[in-house]
Amino acid sequence: MPAATLAIVNPRSGAGATGRRWGRAFARLRDVLGPLEVELTRGPRDAVRIAREAARAGVERLVVAGGDGTTSEVVTGLLGAGLGE
Repeated sequence: MPAATLAIVNPRSGAGATGRRWGRAFARLRDVLGPLEVELTRGPRDAVRIAREAARAGVERLVVAGGDGTTSEVVTGLLGAGLGE
């Protein structure tokens, strides 16, 4: 059974600021949303793959931590999951 919430995190975004701040953000998200899994991106288009696989697996909620590029990749992955076809 997939996690209800998955966070897709680009720790390199914002010149590494996202990675440095993620620990505090994770704690706050967990307090509000409950248990969540985390996937860190490692390179270009990684967020596309992670989002596509999460959507196909039935993850209910995605949280995106990164910049415009990370968000764009997640949207591309969701659209590429083919769930609306």
